[in-house]
Amino acid sequence: MTSGVTPITPDERQARVERRSVRAWSVACSSGEEPFSIAMLLLDHFPRAAGWQVQVCGTDVSTRVLARAREATWPITRSAEIGDQRLERYMLRGKGPQAGLMRATKELRDTINFQELNLVEPPYSLGHDFDLVFLRNVLIYFSAETRRNVVSAVLSLMRPGAMLVTGPSEGVSYLEEARLRMVAPHVFMFAG
Repeated sequence: MTSGVTPITPDERQARVERRSVRAWSVACSSGEEPFSIAMLLLDHFPRAAGWQVQVCGTDVSTRVLARAREATWPITRSAEIGDQRLERYMLRGKGPQAGLMRATKELRDTINFQELNLVEPPYSLGHDFDLVFLRNVLIYFSAETRRNVVSAVLSLMRPGAMLVTGPSEGVSYLEEARLRMVAPHVFMFAG
């Protein structure tokens, strides 16, 4: 990776804290587990009671999986993947005909906006200023040129200092550009 990325300045960090909002995007979110997990984590660390606004966008090309994601309902057997505190705070246990299921609370569901998006057709109309983007397990299906185009379109929607998280199976050679700096395996900071 190139080292031409300037770290976020103390003034920029302070401005983020003062605006009290965090926007995350789960690209190719499938049936929604990733955006719901992101939302739980962000709500834990940036509580609404302290004045924070947390927004998570989940996108996918498939309207079928997005409909499933919007339902926010899973078999209760999946609860083992969620810590007890988060399970209690963010999930409702089904009763009667819904026995054996769990559903995300209204607070959690209201944090996430699901939208249909075809990554190979930029520009994307999702708004700007994402602080955190999860671009995992999707670029591996594209040609090198399409990967570059998708990454460029995604970066155009990110704030300076935002973090981009990729999947381990995707490699990182196509992310070698001056505006990104690897800060951990598969995690990049965007210079803007």
